[in-house]
Formats: sequence, structure tokens, C-alpha cells
Amino acid sequence: MNPGYEDYPPDARGDMDHLLAYIYGDLPETEASAISREIDRNIGLRMMVSGMIHVKEIKGFASWPEHREWLDHRKNTIDGVLRQYRRSQRNQRLKMSMAFASVVLFIVYLINLPLFSSPKLYKKYQTKPEIAVTTVGQWPLQNPATFTNYYTANQYLQVLEECNRMLRIDSTLLDVRLYAGFCYLELNDPDKAMEQFSRIIVSGSDDEHLCSQAIWQSGLAYIKAQDFERAIQVFDTLATTPTIKREDGRLAQKARKILWRAKVRNFVLQNIVHRGQA
Repeated sequence: MNPGYEDYPPDARGDMDHLLAYIYGDLPETEASAISREIDRNIGLRMMVSGMIHVKEIKGFASWPEHREWLDHRKNTIDGVLRQYRRSQRNQRLKMSMAFASVVLFIVYLINLPLFSSPKLYKKYQTKPEIAVTTVGQWPLQNPATFTNYYTANQYLQVLEECNRMLRIDSTLLDVRLYAGFCYLELNDPDKAMEQFSRIIVSGSDDEHLCSQAIWQSGLAYIKAQDFERAIQVFDTLATTPTIKREDGRLAQKARKILWRAKVRNFVLQNIVHRGQA
């Protein structure tokens, strides 16, 4: 049973079916009179009813349920538009946040912090392989101490000459290849360095520490060459391989630290620097 005037809520707009029944003349006279008085006092309600009557005349609805179905359809359409609008607003806020983060990263990149600078990133995690003293006596050199002196004094051209001389005699000296690759890195020739490290990695050596060192140095070589996607793959391998984590936990821990720095550096390079140059 529809409410009378006394029970009629102040916000009559919420009772849509009651209003539609009033417009189409389906209410008892007492209830219709009560709504008429409410319409006279409430300008908002009066404008709403006027609009509904206008729609009735234009559309030619025969009954208020037909009118109500039309209104419900319009409401669903409006709700869909609002949902799409809210979604686009969220996407816009996300894009603005990404743009802001890109600007911040670009500013940091411009001031050349160690976190994003390839030379400083390389320098921060540079590790000089220690000479395997136990095998020095087996090297095909007349005076192994000469090599040691050059290596200790960071005279990398002379060390490289000694390494190449030894490798010409015995190409299976993997530790010598490690020193040669390190020298190439220090002499800013990462391509030749990676060639030496790759030969150690694919050699199938049983020396896991030597292979881990070669993988680490190859990752640094990729950083020096600004090939951060491959560097990320290398350090991810070091950080997640169970045997490396078990045998050389410190190396795996260092790999995790440099890994996220390489990822940030790659993001800056791909999404800010290269995009700005395009």
C-alpha cells in the first residue's frame, strides 16, 4: 500500500514508482493530492516531475512501468559511463605517477649518482681476481714472479702480454683467461673481456669458484658495455643458482645488490634516455 501524505518522505525523489504512478494518474485521489501539495512546496521535486512529464509526452509511454523501464535503462547506461570515467581517472593518475617517477629518475641520472652511472656501478662492484698461488709454479713462464709483480702493481698491459704468452703455450689455463679478461675490462675493452669469460664458463670446469668468478666478471663486462638486459640475466643467475648460493654465499648476496641497481639503470636507459632521444 502506498503511503499517504503524512508518511511521505521529505525526499520524494527516492520513491520513483510512487511519482510515476502519480504522473500516470494511477494513485488514489488523496495520495495524488498529497504529492501535488509536496510538489508545490519543493522546487527540486517540481523540476523533477516536470522533466518526467516532458519525457512521457515525447516518448509516448502508455504506462508508468514502461516509463520506469526506460529510466532504469538510462540509469544503467549512466552507471556504465561513470565506471568508465572512474577507470580512466585511475589510469590517468597511474600515468601521472609514472611520469613523476620518470622525472625523478631522470634528475638522479643527470646528477650521475653511482646507483645509475655505468662506470661508477662497475667500479663499485669491481673485484680483482686473486692469483691462484698454488698453480703459479705450473705456469709456462720462466719467471712467474714477473707476472705477479705486474698484476699486483696494476700494470694491466704487461699482465695481458704475459697472459697471452702463456695462453699461446697452453690454452687450457682457465685461471690465466680470468686474469686476461679482467685486464681487458680495466683497459676498457669489454667485448674481448667477455670472450675470455665465456670460454671459462663453457669449458665445463670442475672449479665452481673459478666459473662463478667468470660469470661475475662477465656481468660487470655487460655493465661496462651498457648492455643491462644481459647483465640482469647474469646477476639473476648468480643470485638464484642453488650451487652458487651454497658454495659462495657472499657472491650471491652481492649479486642481489647489484641486480636491482642494474634493473633501475636499465629502466632509466630504456624509458627515459632512449625515449627522450627518439
